Amino acid sequence: MKLGKTDITEQRCRALLQEAGCPEGAHMTLEDFVAVLHRQHALAPPAAQADPEDPATQRAFDRFRGGEPGITPEGLAAVMAELGQPCSDADLEDIFAQADLDGDGLIDAQEFAIFMAGGSAA
Repeated sequence: MKLGKTDITEQRCRALLQEAGCPEGAHMTLEDFVAVLHRQHALAPPAAQADPEDPATQRAFDRFRGGEPGITPEGLAAVMAELGQPCSDADLEDIFAQADLDGDGLIDAQEFAIFMAGGSAA
């Protein structure tokens, strides 16, 4: 199976669940799973990794916001459709629930960087 671009075995998944303190056959939340991975790899949390000043992040943010002060649901839907990955209204709601940390209806540069680094409000 794949975890992002990395192959991961069932045995490795079970070991991560055990490390997180989950009993055999139990489930863990995505947040717990990510926390275990961060401990395993001594990674900083996504918010600490986020850099809105990174040139690649800035270019991506500028493309998605399309001249607006931040990324709107409509702007995100348009760019995703251009990329051949159309988003349903439910998809957009999910993305904004995770990425729009201040709840103002726009994803600003800092929120975008955090989201792209794997962070969320959820």
